[in-house]
Amino acid sequence: MLMEIKFSHVKTDVLDDVSFTIPSGVITGISGDGMEEVLKIIAFGGARGIVCYDKIRKTKKNEEKIEKDISYVPMIFQKEFPFDNIAEYYRAFFYSHRIKTFNMEEKIKGAIKIVGLEESILKRTFSELSSSEIKLIQFSLTFLENPKVFLLEEPFLSFDEANHQKIMRVLEKLKDKFHKTIVIASKDQNILYQDTKYLIMLEKGKLLVEDMSENVYYCQKEDVKSRIKVPKIVEFIQYVEQEKGIRLDHRKDVKDVMKDIYRNVS
Repeated sequence: MLMEIKFSHVKTDVLDDVSFTIPSGVITGISGDGMEEVLKIIAFGGARGIVCYDKIRKTKKNEEKIEKDISYVPMIFQKEFPFDNIAEYYRAFFYSHRIKTFNMEEKIKGAIKIVGLEESILKRTFSELSSSEIKLIQFSLTFLENPKVFLLEEPFLSFDEANHQKIMRVLEKLKDKFHKTIVIASKDQNILYQDTKYLIMLEKGKLLVEDMSENVYYCQKEDVKSRIKVPKIVEFIQYVEQEKGIRLDHRKDVKDVMKDIYRNVS
């Protein structure tokens, strides 16, 4: 089931009367002042204004039902349980979140496998893990929970490019095959350009612009464009067009850009 999320005149101490729509069917990015606040409002409420989920307004009566379908993945992993052993922690998570399955152990192994970790990690402790391994554990717990909405705060800070792409493949599959709503909040414009289709930009708690990600970086009016940090690949494409007079496609992979340049030069 696809879930659209709509903010109408939402206010907090951080957000100043913002209205925008997180569409279903695409990975949406949020950036700028107040991006973390947006994720917390979607997950936990606590704002003035109207927030609708599939055109259903969130109220005190239905908030528990709505929130059980949402998983907020903060930038820093915060342990819910005192267990240091990984296997014990997974079991505690399993029971606490009331995850239904015929075989808990196999379900846990499957969640670990999805993020590319070895089953042997279950015998280790959190204190023995690297920051990237802990982040992969965090993702696997979220996948185990299987929510309708994934809210990801700076999800790739601990990752090299291989782990980044591995998780993005999983997220794309969840979006395409299982119709999950996925929101990435990040200050890294390179990641937002590469990984999202729709983008909401905030500035000092106000909405600056919302549009398809490509349009945000290429097609905005000058007064808006001057306030947006341009991704490196967009900056390079614009430089080539302006300085060399070569019209390039709006690629997301620099290798594809170089192929286009060589093709045009030849």
